[in-house]
Amino acid sequence: APRSAAATKRSSGGLSCVRPWFEENAARLAFELDALQRAGIRYELDEQARQAGKLRLQVWVTIDQQETALVADFPDLYPYFRFEVSAPTLNLARHQHPLQKNLCLLPGATQFWHSTDTLSNHLATQLPRLVQSLGDNTLEIAQGEPVSSYLGYHENTMVQPWQLRR
Repeated sequence: APRSAAATKRSSGGLSCVRPWFEENAARLAFELDALQRAGIRYELDEQARQAGKLRLQVWVTIDQQETALVADFPDLYPYFRFEVSAPTLNLARHQHPLQKNLCLLPGATQFWHSTDTLSNHLATQLPRLVQSLGDNTLEIAQGEPVSSYLGYHENTMVQPWQLRR
């Protein structure tokens, strides 16, 4: 199939020989969007991200009787790796990264992600569980979070290990 100009030239200014997953597997993208529509979840495709070879959707869901905008970023190797959902306007006490604002819809282990999972399913099942768990600690999964994931960093930097002396 002929490649679009967007598929050939990416935001980096270079040439790419690999088409984005949503062009390579247009049926999966149609499946995702259809599932959102069937679930009654309003969404908007970020065309600027798409032109750069990324798939980003803004979706609107109801949380605590308020319509809330979320952002879903799909990885380059979707559906083999899970998407990230962030809530830029929320400030949750738990289950949300305090800086990046992404939500913890699944435990960290890869066994909880399946390539047949969809965004609409996670928004319909996991998001209500997340909201419910904010007021009910018995729903928590015993899982430690490394504090280093909450630290700010500069791109293209490296941390050199050091040794503390007694």
